[in-house]
Amino acid sequence: MTPTEIAARTALVLETHRLHQDDIFPEDPLSHLARLVPALAGQTLPLHSLAQVIVTHSGLSAATQEMLRGTLGCEVRFIEVDTHAGEFDAKHMGWFAVDARRCDWVVFMDADCLPAPGWLHALLRPFGRRHPPEVVAGRTSYEATLAGTALTALDFLYLAHAWHPQGTLNFYANNVAFRCDALARHIRLARAGGAGERAQQVLGLVMAAAGARVHLALEAHSVHHRTSGRQLGLRWQRGLAAVRLTPHLVRAHLPAGLQWLARTGPLAPVGLLGVRTLVSLRSLNHQNLPPLRGLRRLGAWAVILGLGWLEMASALVHGLLPSRRRPAPAPEDHPATRFASSRLFS
Repeated sequence: MTPTEIAARTALVLETHRLHQDDIFPEDPLSHLARLVPALAGQTLPLHSLAQVIVTHSGLSAATQEMLRGTLGCEVRFIEVDTHAGEFDAKHMGWFAVDARRCDWVVFMDADCLPAPGWLHALLRPFGRRHPPEVVAGRTSYEATLAGTALTALDFLYLAHAWHPQGTLNFYANNVAFRCDALARHIRLARAGGAGERAQQVLGLVMAAAGARVHLALEAHSVHHRTSGRQLGLRWQRGLAAVRLTPHLVRAHLPAGLQWLARTGPLAPVGLLGVRTLVSLRSLNHQNLPPLRGLRRLGAWAVILGLGWLEMASALVHGLLPSRRRPAPAPEDHPATRFASSRLFS
């Protein structure tokens, strides 16, 4: 199948509600949409070739919605979510709106990313192969500056698959496409014990453990908005996320004899973040971004080490607090999973 034929059976879910969160976007959300909409309208595979375009939001005015419909040149379904909803919940709302009779694939993208002109075409093309993957991960990065390149090494690290050429072990929910039946099989089993980033990571672990193939489409590139004023607070929260995610990592990837690592308090998450920091240092200049040389490279290493140490300190503190190590609820008990189950298994 060609990308155009695949697009005719594909839904795009665009999450915009984060644009209304002042700590992330202190500027007017419309100023960012003014940059995003031309990038979407200028895709080499036009949006009107898709079966559905769904936008989740938390307060876009009727005039803005009409502007989006007119500029994008296609019919758009708008789904309003609560202002305080997390990323995982907003994506569930978008997934719930996908018409299973019309769509075999679904693409997720965040409005705080700016896609390259060939992004959509590159993201759908692997599904037309003779042995198509279940998931296609696009390549997300920050802007190609010293700080942006360093933070890309920390935040958007793709782990190569040992058995699948052009495969990856992980994906990021701001730039990814799924075969709908594969997503339906696995999303209910994801132990989404928290919102946002950790929920997508757990879903990725569930799919990896089940042997789902994830193809990395390097040409499907998008540039993520970088919140420079929130880095310290964000890194402190990453430490807490690592504490809660580590048990899932241990269960998914370590043999029975090493399952005790999930009960080591802060030691396992601190070790995990330490390894991640080292891998991030090695990945610098191997991210399909302009390479950094000399003092600029040393500066990027300093950024990675400094923020990596902050995350490890946070994991140490949170790992010592019993309330922070609460195990995630079972899949059937988590409200996001109950919501997904009503969509997938009714």
